[in-house]
Amino acid sequence: MTEKSYPIFQPPEDPNTIDPNTMVWRFMDIAKYVDLISSGNLFFSRVDKLEDEYEGSLPVANKEYELGLLLASKLNREAQIRIWRREKTRERLRMWRYINCWFMKPQESYLMWQVYTQSAKQGIVIQSTYSQLQNIQQNFQQEKCKMHLGQVNYIDYEKESIPNDPISPFMHKRNYYEDEQEVRLLITEKPNIIDRLYPLLDSRITPNRKNGVLVSVALRQLIEAVYVSPDSEDWFFELVQKVTEQYMSKYKFQIQKSKMSGRPSY
Repeated sequence: MTEKSYPIFQPPEDPNTIDPNTMVWRFMDIAKYVDLISSGNLFFSRVDKLEDEYEGSLPVANKEYELGLLLASKLNREAQIRIWRREKTRERLRMWRYINCWFMKPQESYLMWQVYTQSAKQGIVIQSTYSQLQNIQQNFQQEKCKMHLGQVNYIDYEKESIPNDPISPFMHKRNYYEDEQEVRLLITEKPNIIDRLYPLLDSRITPNRKNGVLVSVALRQLIEAVYVSPDSEDWFFELVQKVTEQYMSKYKFQIQKSKMSGRPSY
């Protein structure tokens, strides 16, 4: 059975799709940059390992609606069991969802430099375009897995609801995070029957799962430019150039200082 497509993902054939030339940015420290260019792999973090515990959860309105439908059956005891099972299943499904996040705006963000690099003076950002993320999605092939691409929607989890489908909980975030302007690649993996039964057998049992997955990508197409932190020193800029040449000889993209590092005119 073919997996259903949801409008939120704005497939390329949709006339209202995101402009493929829209710039996207991925901020990181030097260690993650070296790992990327030396391995050629993008890291997708397991959802339940992310800092935001609300990732993959439902807003209050969705929970209340679901509860109302179950209680309307007047099988209160059975309804309680169903609610418990659904909650446990949704919570555990986060272990089989993996995310790779990008910032989508025409220019860099000082806030993103501060939040997503361990040192403001030793940060790096990769600049690409939405079309390159589409290429990653379209070329992805892995057994029992599917990759989705879409823009995150930011809502009030106390007052608003989300579409009733298995993907939307991973493409919505609370509006406290809207400064991130995130577009994300999402991998959904189908767990085996034993893993799916674990939460129903014993909540203390945790399947031995990896913290994330690696996806091989064509870096020379993905990376359109590399910028170093606006607060970085010359030695760090030279280091980024050297390690890039070491692992990606004859690279064609530009390595430059952040455009935010220019001097003001008075």
